[in-house]
Amino acid sequence: MSMKGRRFYMMKKQSAILLFLLLATFLAAIGVSYAGGQAVSTRTIIDMNGKTVMIPAKVNRVAVGGAINQMVLMLGGVDKIVATSTVVQSNPMFVKIYPKIKNVAAPFVITDANIEELLKTKPDVVFGGNAKMESLGLPVIGLSLRNPAEIERAVMLIGKILGPMEEKKALQFCRYYKSNMNWVSQRTKSLPPDKRVKVFYAGNKGTYTDGKDSITTSWIEMAGGINVAAAAGIGGLGREVSMEELVTWNPDVIIMTDPALKNKILQDYQWKKLNAVKNNRVYVNPKGVYLWSVRSGEEALQVLWAAKVIQPALFGDLNLNEAVHEFYKTYYNYALSQAELEEILAGDSI
Repeated sequence: MSMKGRRFYMMKKQSAILLFLLLATFLAAIGVSYAGGQAVSTRTIIDMNGKTVMIPAKVNRVAVGGAINQMVLMLGGVDKIVATSTVVQSNPMFVKIYPKIKNVAAPFVITDANIEELLKTKPDVVFGGNAKMESLGLPVIGLSLRNPAEIERAVMLIGKILGPMEEKKALQFCRYYKSNMNWVSQRTKSLPPDKRVKVFYAGNKGTYTDGKDSITTSWIEMAGGINVAAAAGIGGLGREVSMEELVTWNPDVIIMTDPALKNKILQDYQWKKLNAVKNNRVYVNPKGVYLWSVRSGEEALQVLWAAKVIQPALFGDLNLNEAVHEFYKTYYNYALSQAELEEILAGDSI
């Protein structure tokens, strides 16, 4: 080869290398990498903890813990669930709406998970994970559900991750949730303190409750009530209080999550000292696809139910049965029977 030919060959080789480097830089910029000789498109997500997480451009496999299963179902992404929790599989209403959930791996138990079984499911993302899962390289999306604003943010983030159709549904839900809160708040915002009803939220054993900065306090206050535990300075979730404190607070309304606990309270001589028991204003919180009163999308129904229970005179025109039917049709594509509706409102569906 002549000198001129060698020079031309070297120039072509350098140009090819430069072109390859430019292409690689471009692909990296738009989130395309190579695995097994095939292009794999990715994107970055900033979760609710401020952490940047790399995930596939199209998410097809999700591992989901706890209440977030309800959100994925509500947004239409339930077929993408490859790992769930035992509490979801034991929920009759969830199983009725989506029977296939019984066949999905269930490594999540409460707030933990069987890591070995979770890894086998090969999720594209993990909703409701922890630091241990992150340390193993799993793409954990941090979510927080402490108040209505965070529930809205979480739903929008989940929708964005799942895909365009789910993101559209998330926006629809957030508008619905916000409209319910605004409608209730407009009626209760001008209530003077002496017209606000004292409410105690009875969790485990009856004497565990939620205080300040909790979703519980949010819906109680929106509905025209006062969370007696929060008013006494108690903060956080699942805080134990004494019977003496309860007698001092003397709530007008008691709301609980366990039907069996209601019977126990009504028969206990200490609880009978409270105005709520004396006046038969002890209620079991509704439970559908998930418990309405805690960190799920059915919180949008909770604020309506709480308003009707806490301030019945203000919300006599609220047709809760109709609202529940419409919610299940819109977000689960499921037509509730009258018996199912009654079970949900009685708190017997879980």
